[in-house]
Amino acid sequence: MEAAWAGDIEKVKELSLQAWGAEKDQPPLKIAVSDNMGNTPFSVAFLRGHHDLARALLEIVKAQWSPPKKDKVRFRMEAGNEDEEYESDSDDSDNSSENEPRIVSEKVQDKFTIDDIGHVSMEVESHTKPLQIICESVPSWLIEKEKVVYRYQKRSLFVHTFDTNDTTGLKLLLDLAQHYSGQKFEGDDADQEDEGSTCSFTFPQSDFKWAVEHGKTQLLALVIKRTGAGIPLDHLVKKSGVELKRKPRYYQGLTVYGRKRKDWANAGRGMVIKSSGLRTPPLLHAALGGSVESVELFLGDAPHRLYGEFAKSKASKEDSRFKHLKESPGGFDRAISKWLGADNDLVIHCAVLAYPGDNANELLDYLVETCPDFIEKKNSEGDTPLMVACRLGRIDAVKILLAANADQSARNQRGENILHAAIERSPKAYQLRELLDLLDSGLRSHLFLQRKNLNENGTTPVHAWISQVSGMTLGADNRNNYRRYNGSGYAKPYIGQEKELVLMLKLLLEYSKGEELEMLNGAGDTCLHTAIMTGMIAAVRVLVEFKPSLVYRENAVGRTPAELAHDKLTSQKFTMPDKPSIKDRNRVHDTLRKNSEEFIQEAAMDAHSTEQRRSLESLGLSDTYKPQEVPLILASMGVEKNRSSKRLESRSIDLVLWDLCRTTMKQHPGKRRLVSLNEANDVAKRLGEKYSASRYFSVQARVDDEEVDPDEKESGTTIDFAVQEMKSRLSQAWETKRRHGSKNSSSGSDYGRSSSSDESSDIYESLY
Repeated sequence: MEAAWAGDIEKVKELSLQAWGAEKDQPPLKIAVSDNMGNTPFSVAFLRGHHDLARALLEIVKAQWSPPKKDKVRFRMEAGNEDEEYESDSDDSDNSSENEPRIVSEKVQDKFTIDDIGHVSMEVESHTKPLQIICESVPSWLIEKEKVVYRYQKRSLFVHTFDTNDTTGLKLLLDLAQHYSGQKFEGDDADQEDEGSTCSFTFPQSDFKWAVEHGKTQLLALVIKRTGAGIPLDHLVKKSGVELKRKPRYYQGLTVYGRKRKDWANAGRGMVIKSSGLRTPPLLHAALGGSVESVELFLGDAPHRLYGEFAKSKASKEDSRFKHLKESPGGFDRAISKWLGADNDLVIHCAVLAYPGDNANELLDYLVETCPDFIEKKNSEGDTPLMVACRLGRIDAVKILLAANADQSARNQRGENILHAAIERSPKAYQLRELLDLLDSGLRSHLFLQRKNLNENGTTPVHAWISQVSGMTLGADNRNNYRRYNGSGYAKPYIGQEKELVLMLKLLLEYSKGEELEMLNGAGDTCLHTAIMTGMIAAVRVLVEFKPSLVYRENAVGRTPAELAHDKLTSQKFTMPDKPSIKDRNRVHDTLRKNSEEFIQEAAMDAHSTEQRRSLESLGLSDTYKPQEVPLILASMGVEKNRSSKRLESRSIDLVLWDLCRTTMKQHPGKRRLVSLNEANDVAKRLGEKYSASRYFSVQARVDDEEVDPDEKESGTTIDFAVQEMKSRLSQAWETKRRHGSKNSSSGSDYGRSSSSDESSDIYESLY
């Protein structure tokens, strides 16, 4: 390592090619090693700029390479009666099974006792090839002020040359990779290679994507011209329509329904055949990275020319797959053009999905001017770029798309509009207000009245948001089927943040004017029905204060919200009580661990009885609650912050819900509004459409009887690349710009965090 740092070739040869030491008794050192940080002699020499030494190190690695030794196995057959122990154990078994022969395997021991225990082997056994050394991930560092500075985690040397714009280093790596990929080593036989293997160098797919996403166009041109990086050769050959015939090296498997089950045969050999290249065109990856330079490159004709030059190179002529593509209809040019232009109309979708920042905004501005026809393009789920921007909370992208006259009334396959999309990921009230102010005021009121498809529960934006924050399962058959927990905790996103819930619901009602509150969803319920069924006290309070007449509105089965609340309370009275048990937190050691402030708060509750009564009366509640329940009730209604870890019990929740409905009916007497025939028919229509297809027949695919080809499986799916990337970024929705919005950043995890719910509640509470 020291010689690699200093660039001393002679020292490296002295230590690795022969015995060394004062008495020449030390064995040669192995070159294919790494330190605790992951640095290798080759990476150190390359990063230090000692290119001649780097070449020499790879030659030594090649000289030290030896094939891994395989254990020799010998098989023999023995009858059941040869082993007395086996015979005694099988007395109770059938006679036929006792006489069946057994195949026994045993390893052949080819190592014998060494007379000289102190003998040291003077040969280096290395099972690492030079190409593995070139492509492996190593620590990337720079020398600043005579000190080594680690700036990134492990990455390949190709990425390092891209990041530092090291053209000389990149050419060296390509020369070395192509040189050693074409060489055969001892022990490379047919058993270690799959049918589609070639001697040409395949540029690492992850490194190619990094260069595309970070706009390294000049170096990309060099890589494409030299290696044809990114071409999905196996996929293009399969889609060319002409079968590539090769003489099989292995057993092709049983013939099942006229097809050879090669997947069964490969599984038995433990083989995994990986296809090379990007199925998705590089243009979409360039847009995901927010790189204007790469998008400009792949929108033009330069990539087609570069791949054409590679097709004329010696490396491509030695690959049978290139020969096959050239002989296919349309030739190589047609296959490359089809691949480069596939799904390019989704480039604006991918630009919206780029990490928010100045680079992403610059790219989106460029694309709406260059490709205006793609602004209204819908992905496989029916989302336009504007809907994707609203779903992820990309306010800057929404402004750019609206300035380009994007359609604000677009709806996807589920019947969702841009408001449904905007509230899906539970934004803060101040974030959603900024988005709503950008929309057309006349159209915005109409969007609040639009419902999803009936098979998607037919909810308006406000009702969809209430169902979401209540933990309702979408498309549930049972209206009372909701979940309080999921795999990572509470399914209700506003648990402990009821003040933010109140602000959000008031914001929605401010812009919608509450015109959709009496509309029924696909299950035949209003927003208030849903909030009561799921025990959302804060939402119920806001709804009855905004529109008290909702307590008289019948659902599809003729039940009002007040009757639902009364039924929930009544059912608890007749529920069999639980068996008496000691709770985990009521033990002696738990009491000793309590904080002194908890005892002070419990003792001070009785002293605030007058203030508690006033708070309850202002909220329309009675004063029949226990003193220790009042702070929990006020926190659940979004009036105060919950300063303890306790939650309101379900019995108390049902009592508060009925108290709110009873007080509202007392203060605002009104007539019962009956459900109409058309509203009841909507529920019947939804149920009829849901079960009509499976009422008479059911078709299931025979997965076990057909070979599952990954290529065919992917092509048969209806989810495109833009949808897959959007779903992977939903967890980052409504996040702010990166603090360092540089396009050369290696990861997108450096985001500025949005303000907490308590702070946003205090800041924006004055708006109401």
